[in-house]
Amino acid sequence: MLEGTAQAATKRFSLFELLLVIAVLGLLSTIAIIAIGNARQKARDAARLEDMREVEVALQLYFNDRNRYPEAKEAVVLGQGNFDCLAEGGWAAGGCESIYLSDAPSNPTPNGAPYKYTSDGSSYRVEFELETAVGDRSVGPHSLTPEGIK
Repeated sequence: MLEGTAQAATKRFSLFELLLVIAVLGLLSTIAIIAIGNARQKARDAARLEDMREVEVALQLYFNDRNRYPEAKEAVVLGQGNFDCLAEGGWAAGGCESIYLSDAPSNPTPNGAPYKYTSDGSSYRVEFELETAVGDRSVGPHSLTPEGIK
């Protein structure tokens, strides 16, 4: 009986078995890292689409009150400079007390592009990009207009 215990105590793994375990662990960790990266991309895209819904509602409320959209003849970046919030007088720098949009969203980083807004007063366009295909929306540039997201 003592002899069997001594043999069990000296049982060791072969080099091949150790390398196999290390390879399997490396493969599993690589798969996990890829899955986390994909989940982060999808989360940023979900945030982008939610940002567009928020901007769409704010602009519609603004239009309902004034019968026009806030003007920006050239493309401006939302969430920066004088386009940080949407107040009664239109887009403004941060710190405004707004009934429409107190904090204009900006693109979640990394990747993607800044949200660019243009408007002639009668319509508007907000350009943004998606990193992954979301539903029927493909990877790449998209726009929000009064007709919705395209």
